[in-house]
Amino acid sequence: MGKNTRLVHFTVVDGTDTEISALGAALSKLKMKLPYDIEFLVTNDKIESHSVKYLIKELYKLYKEKKK
Repeated sequence: MGKNTRLVHFTVVDGTDTEISALGAALSKLKMKLPYDIEFLVTNDKIESHSVKYLIKELYKLYKEKKK
């Protein structure tokens, strides 16, 4: 991730695997068109919020290490 990377988290509630895959594909296309660095995190109701909090914590730690 770059110096000014934005992180956007989507939680899909009651979506099928096909719908989630379609969202991921659409976000990948959007990412390429944006003039800034962005990462999308897509989860569904099967992923515990604890896992998301842990992931964000680890991403922030990595960001701080790269910033030094």
